[in-house]
Amino acid sequence: MEIKFARSESVADVIMGLMHEASNSIDGALYRFNHPGLARALEEAAERGVRVRLLVDGNKYKESRTTQELLTGAIIPFRLAFGRQGRGSKMHHKFVILDQQGAHRKL
Repeated sequence: MEIKFARSESVADVIMGLMHEASNSIDGALYRFNHPGLARALEEAAERGVRVRLLVDGNKYKESRTTQELLTGAIIPFRLAFGRQGRGSKMHHKFVILDQQGAHRKL
């Protein structure tokens, strides 16, 4: 297990660096998805043959024009998800699994 604290560097930069290392798969669940650099990193991974799958909170997706623009028409496969209590509840996860590895990287 690797633990990273992001006080000295950008969390987005750390995540993008890890995505560039992925060679097989990127599976993520993100409450909020609104960073253009992360969207580009996922698209680049998909273009090089990495299987990308993304879950995004359905409520945040509906609220955020930026999220809609980043995902609509992109080559990033995604699904909208809600919390355990249905449409009004949050899918509040923020994690990514790279190359189907069991290792955890905490940011």
